[in-house]
Amino acid sequence: MATVACTEGLQQGEEALRSPSVSSSGEPSVSESATAPPTTEPPTEGERIVLGRPVPDSEILSPVLVRGTASVSSGRVAVRVLDAGRMELAAIVVDVSCGADCRGTFEAQLAFFVPSRQEGTVEVSEVGPPGSGAEGGSPRPVEVPVTLVPGV
Repeated sequence: MATVACTEGLQQGEEALRSPSVSSSGEPSVSESATAPPTTEPPTEGERIVLGRPVPDSEILSPVLVRGTASVSSGRVAVRVLDAGRMELAAIVVDVSCGADCRGTFEAQLAFFVPSRQEGTVEVSEVGPPGSGAEGGSPRPVEVPVTLVPGV
């Protein structure tokens, strides 16, 4: 699934971000930021990426829907699902709805396989500038602990 249109993404982001979320500072928070239009004001370093879904300690099945907001210089984020050993099970790079250096929404759907129930992590990080080949440009990726549940 690719990114969503700016208006649609804001509406979906508003719904997703009313539930508890985790910012790149690692602190749980409840955000209403998706109700405001994208802004060019830079957020504080701890708020560059805010993940609204999945919520911490939730059980996730494949495919998992990951939603949040970001204000990153590249306008792109990398979304990954990691298993208990931190092995990458799924990854995708998606665009932030409003582009670079503004607060916009992102959404990704990732399919993964696990043979048994286990702890895991959903991670979102900034992607480096286009053409740089550098991912994870954000000083601290947002990591949300989850329980990975095998499909039926």
